[in-house]
Amino acid sequence: MMAAVDNDVIHKFACYGLGAELLESVAGPPTDLGVLSSARYVLPRKLRTAPLRRSNAAALQHLTALLSVATVLEPTATEQELAADFESVAQGRGLSLDVGESQLCAIVIERGVRFLITGDKRAVVSIDRLLDDEWRLEALKGRIRCLEQLVKHLLSDGPRFSGVREAICSEPAVDTALTMCFGCWGAGSTLGAVIEALDSYIRDLRSRAARVLCP
Repeated sequence: MMAAVDNDVIHKFACYGLGAELLESVAGPPTDLGVLSSARYVLPRKLRTAPLRRSNAAALQHLTALLSVATVLEPTATEQELAADFESVAQGRGLSLDVGESQLCAIVIERGVRFLITGDKRAVVSIDRLLDDEWRLEALKGRIRCLEQLVKHLLSDGPRFSGVREAICSEPAVDTALTMCFGCWGAGSTLGAVIEALDSYIRDLRSRAARVLCP
């Protein structure tokens, strides 16, 4: 499997209507993208009440289409135990690491998944700091991608820029950082300016999580 993606990223791409683009970004068949089994229950409820400018029903359709082709990740007993260990260590350090992120960490490690893609920057920083206390997390070095890295990768195909910008700016409340990067509250922005803004967020996160964030 190429990538395990957290619920936050799945939710945002469904809101934007960019499910197909998310699948393409994995650079393999749709089944190369793995999502937690909890996404099937948690995300539909969240999307039904999300304060979207466009249709909630359309966002639900995008979510359904995405989940229908992705690989559903059900943590094994071993992975659940490993995730619980990570959460315990994080709690002892006063760091933020929720159940979903800890389960994804365990799955990526146990199954040799290439990347963990997450929209939770606090979790990324926590995982990096936990390397000093939990040797099993060493396997995640250079294997975590943040939301901004994912969007930047989408924009490597220049002609896709206008469509991605329109999707993100149509739902400015979904992710404030992306809304700012794409200049949604102004007169617009060029591809180069958006890449520069995304890079700024990526550099900031790398300054706090250099060991686990992928190049």
